[in-house]
Amino acid sequence: MAVKKSKILEPEGVLLLGLIPERRKGPPLLFIHGRHGSAHDWQHYLEYFSSRGWPSYALSLRGHFGSRAREISEIRFPDFLQDVRASVEEIGEVPVLVGFSMGGRVIQKYAETCPARGLVLLNSTEPKALLERIPPQKVLEKIPPIVYPEIEGLKRSIGEEIPEDELQEIYSRMRPESGMVLREMFSGIEVDPSRVRAPVFVVDTDSERKCQKLAEFYRADSSFLQGIGHGGVIWGRRWKEVAEVIYEWINERFSVPAI
Repeated sequence: MAVKKSKILEPEGVLLLGLIPERRKGPPLLFIHGRHGSAHDWQHYLEYFSSRGWPSYALSLRGHFGSRAREISEIRFPDFLQDVRASVEEIGEVPVLVGFSMGGRVIQKYAETCPARGLVLLNSTEPKALLERIPPQKVLEKIPPIVYPEIEGLKRSIGEEIPEDELQEIYSRMRPESGMVLREMFSGIEVDPSRVRAPVFVVDTDSERKCQKLAEFYRADSSFLQGIGHGGVIWGRRWKEVAEVIYEWINERFSVPAI
């Protein structure tokens, strides 16, 4: 049986959850959520991977559910990089990083300057070099200081019908996002692929073209899965299909005899 861990890391004030198996098969995994999300989004994944021998952790970035309350409008994108650094330090060894959507952009930038065993970009947003369009400054300036989640947006992201009680539970954990962070991301986060030393695996259900572009940018392995919504990879009925694709890649690259 896996050992549960839950800790607020200081001074960042971020929540780190973990499920640690009795016998491990490989390096730890650290999951990073997307916009408005939290560590709790990854519960299915933590259970799936820990049951197969992989120490599994999930981080709630600062200002998100489970982490210490703070002034959302003052959070900037580099703050999220520090949250990942603090989590890796707490874990005590270099993990494989799995980032969903915004979290994928976070781990790309993190791996430019910090060690990672591997990167899994799950429906990740792209670095600046791959953005087809950057909004003009006057549009960016209209983004409010705090951007709130919307339940209709959550429904569209999942892309399938789920029970109303499940939907409400997911929505109850969603938190506002910093407008400053969104302006930074929409302006483009620059990443030098030559400085990302870790192997990269792109898993995408949004766009086959985006999947190919990211894979080419990082000279990465990739897998495009059809018919799953952007948020459906986390909250939809086919999440396990996505987890299995990730498992096959990390198992082939990083597994060791169980210890």
